[in-house]
Amino acid sequence: MFLGAILLVSGLSYVSKLGFYADDWAFLGGRHGAKDHSLVGLFKSLGPTVQNILDVRPGQTIYQVLTYYCFGLHPLPYHVSNTLVLALVAVFFYMSLRELRLPHYVVLVVPLIYELLPHYATDRFWLAAHQAALSQALFFFGLYTALIALRCGGVTSIFLKIVSVLSFGVALLFYEVILGLLPLLVLLIGYAIYGRSRRDGIKQLRSIGAAFAYVAVAVVFLGAVLHYKMRMTDRVVSPLHSPLSMHIGEVAWTAAKLTIKFNLLHYGIGLPRVAFELYRFSGLDVLSVITAIVILVSVVVYLNWSLRECGDAQVGTNGALFLIVAGLSLFLIDYVPFFLLKSDFSYDGDSNRVTIAAAIGAACVLAGGVKLLVITIVRTRFQLVAVCGAVAAICALNFICIACFANCWARAYVQQRGIVTEVRANLYLPPGSTVLLDGFCRYVGPAPVLQNSHDATGALQIAYNDDALQADVVSPDLEIENGTIRTEAFGIERKYVYGDKLWLYDVKRMIAIQLVNSQVTTDYFERINPDKNSGCPPGREGIGSPIK
Repeated sequence: MFLGAILLVSGLSYVSKLGFYADDWAFLGGRHGAKDHSLVGLFKSLGPTVQNILDVRPGQTIYQVLTYYCFGLHPLPYHVSNTLVLALVAVFFYMSLRELRLPHYVVLVVPLIYELLPHYATDRFWLAAHQAALSQALFFFGLYTALIALRCGGVTSIFLKIVSVLSFGVALLFYEVILGLLPLLVLLIGYAIYGRSRRDGIKQLRSIGAAFAYVAVAVVFLGAVLHYKMRMTDRVVSPLHSPLSMHIGEVAWTAAKLTIKFNLLHYGIGLPRVAFELYRFSGLDVLSVITAIVILVSVVVYLNWSLRECGDAQVGTNGALFLIVAGLSLFLIDYVPFFLLKSDFSYDGDSNRVTIAAAIGAACVLAGGVKLLVITIVRTRFQLVAVCGAVAAICALNFICIACFANCWARAYVQQRGIVTEVRANLYLPPGSTVLLDGFCRYVGPAPVLQNSHDATGALQIAYNDDALQADVVSPDLEIENGTIRTEAFGIERKYVYGDKLWLYDVKRMIAIQLVNSQVTTDYFERINPDKNSGCPPGREGIGSPIK
């Protein structure tokens, strides 16, 4: 209850300010332009075949269609729903750890830190990343039902095991973030069986046999799900052919270095500095400051009461060290697959959406680090108060980071809507036209305003009610060729032919130019925007622009 309440309170300060971003507009534009807005019609608008409709993440596709059918173009209910899902993630995480009968400090503190981590901040703000939270919620639900099944018998146990395996499979069909957690699943089930065998005297052979059968079924089913996903994508590459490295050892070493930097340096000992820099960049409104104080005080009071009630002597130096090592290992194991999927790494850009599962390890590192530090330097009689204060400070600082990121995303949405409104009011576009947008910064820190054809096209198609309209954004990657203008985003190249239907609109100067040939285009950029970046900080897809 407490964990869910803290997560919901943290979302109150920013959820109403969020909107749609980047790939959201590509999806929304396609559904808005559908001829049939019934539920069946929306699914048909995805493509003519089942393969087009389901794609590599059918869970995400189904979720987005259902939410669009319910909520349309109103962003608030999307983000409220996602906040509720994130609360469920924390609750199922807590219930799973409690079912494992781990020390109360671990059961309570690790999920508490986890739910407020900025490591996966994008999953809180971006509709196209909401499937990551759903995948994580389903993983913890599956883990919890699997653990409950171990202490049930007969038909109930079989039913819960089936529910568990299906939950893991659906989680993978939403997003592959839980891939690295699947080996952990086997270890946790083995730990639970071992613990129950020692406590209750259950025959170990029968327990091991039932667990082996469960794991075998799960491996076959999840293997089939992964086989389907691999057939539906070209993003999986052999480590030997990965552009990031020439050898699997280099992939592992790169992931290990980033694990250390992410958990021990950037969001570890560097957390106060990061929170201060974010505050200087984006600031905090009054509601966010009040929320941070409420979180700080609530965590101190509740932890002090809860750990006193349950006893806090269960995690000593060895336990704290184990938490740190296990956390770093978990983060590393879960993150390696994303190097093989050609994913970018980012502390704060939208690429950090893949970190939601690996962040479990980050929470373990912080919980173990706090405990180890307090045991080492604080007298025994003051250790409980020191632990509560340190954990509360971490939670408050994490929330400040999240709130500052949220301000970036909120400002980006305001700017984006201002641009679309201005273009619609000032530029008449005949049906089927193409417009290139210039004269604004594509990013507010990690948050995209309008960054490429994916979002620009969808947003303007809706504004003009023209599903044949095309749009793109001027960036340093734009190249002027004799017969066309070429842009590139996420490795996808687009070419726009000069003519009376190709326009450029400068948002800053409120001028529109018809790009009829390369000379007109060259003259514009030489006079107005020679670096094709409008004097903005450098930025790129998946990363955003620097926070300075």
